[in-house]
Amino acid sequence: DDLLSSICSQSDDVILSGDLNIHFENKKDKKVKECSDLLMSYGFKQHIKQPTHVNGGTIDHVFSFSLDQKLTCSVLEVDSINTLGSDHFPIYCNLNMSLDAKYFKELTYRKLSCIDKNAFTNDFKNTLSTFKIFGSFGYCYKKLKSNLEAVLDNHA
Repeated sequence: DDLLSSICSQSDDVILSGDLNIHFENKKDKKVKECSDLLMSYGFKQHIKQPTHVNGGTIDHVFSFSLDQKLTCSVLEVDSINTLGSDHFPIYCNLNMSLDAKYFKELTYRKLSCIDKNAFTNDFKNTLSTFKIFGSFGYCYKKLKSNLEAVLDNHA
C-alpha cells in the first residue's frame, strides 16, 4: 500500500507490469482479493484476462493507472504459441500517452561552421558602425540585438 501510494502521488500515469506470480483469476483466494482490491482502490485497470503461462494461469500482468486518462493501454496479443524459450507467453501491448506541451521544447541550432567568416565579419562590423544610439538603454539594447541577430540569420 505504501509503495503504490508513493508512486501514485508522484506520477499521474503509471504502468505496472511483469511476472507478479499472482493468479488474479482465482477470485476466491483471500490474498488475490486483497491485492486486486488494493490495485483497484488506486484506480489501476487490469488488462490481461487470459493465461500467460504454459501450465495455465494468469501470472504475468499489465496494469495501468492514468489520473487524467492521458495514458491508454490495449493488449494486442498474449502469444500462447511463442514462448521465446520461456515458460511464460509474450504479451504485446499498445501504450499511448498524450503529453502536455510543457514536456516539449523546440530547439533550433545554426551550422556556425559553414559561415563565410569574412562576409559575416564584414556585415557584423558594418552593422555596428552604422548603428545610431538614441533613446533609452533598453531600447538601444533591443534594437542592436535585433540587428545583430538579423546578420546571424542571414549567414547561418
